Amino acid sequence: MKKLKNFINRHKKTVVPVIAVIVLLLAGGCLLAAADFTAVNDSGSGQTAQEKEIQNKKTAVDTGRTEEKTSAGEQAEKAETDSKTEEKKTADSSAAETEDTSDKNDQKASEQKNSESADTVKTSGSTAKNSSATKSSSATKSTGGSRNTEKSGSTTQSKTTHTHKWANHTAKKKVWVSKMVTVDDYETKTISGARFYTMSSENTYIANGPTYWFENGFTQADLKAIISTGLKNADSNGLYNGVYYGNYQNVTKTEQVKVGSHQEDQGHYETQTYVDYQYCTVCGQKK
Repeated sequence: MKKLKNFINRHKKTVVPVIAVIVLLLAGGCLLAAADFTAVNDSGSGQTAQEKEIQNKKTAVDTGRTEEKTSAGEQAEKAETDSKTEEKKTADSSAAETEDTSDKNDQKASEQKNSESADTVKTSGSTAKNSSATKSSSATKSTGGSRNTEKSGSTTQSKTTHTHKWANHTAKKKVWVSKMVTVDDYETKTISGARFYTMSSENTYIANGPTYWFENGFTQADLKAIISTGLKNADSNGLYNGVYYGNYQNVTKTEQVKVGSHQEDQGHYETQTYVDYQYCTVCGQKK
């Protein structure tokens, strides 16, 4: 601070004018800011006044529309009231006409009843005579009816109190009659064999000689023994008893061989008569 004071004291002539200029500049800036703010407020107030005027116009228009609607509604209501009043008048006049017609009809009906009562008085005498005749006829008919009722009652009682006479009712049905038998089981079996050759008239060998089948215990050993015997006893042509045993043809055959048995039911159907129910020959009741 001392340094600042000393500096100011030394340069009074220069510092004082500078400070004065700065103060003036600050004051001018404040004045300008205040003027701008005032202008802004003035413009805002102007805008507010304009908005109020627009709002007033809208209100006036809405009020006019409301009045128009109210006037139209009142006119429609008035027309409806007039229409109802006219309908009521028409209905009242129709009711009056209907009442007059009803009175006339009642008068005609009364006159017709009086005429009918007079006719009834005239015919009452004849009606009384007819009623007496009808009563006597009804008495006669009721007597005959009671007799018929007694007859039917006695007939019904005789039917309900009778003794049942039962008879058999028969029907027919098919029944299987069994017959068990033993049946053999077979299967196809292939048997092999050896067929030897013979000499033809043209000195050629033909496979039509004796055939040995490997069955019933005949084996390869038995076949070898036969071949050995034939070869030892062969003649100059190599034949033994007309057969060439130096070679043979392999052949096969098939036959049915029994392998077991089983039981089969070889029965048949028969028609039999049987009693399915009994019935009463008098009333038809079943049991």
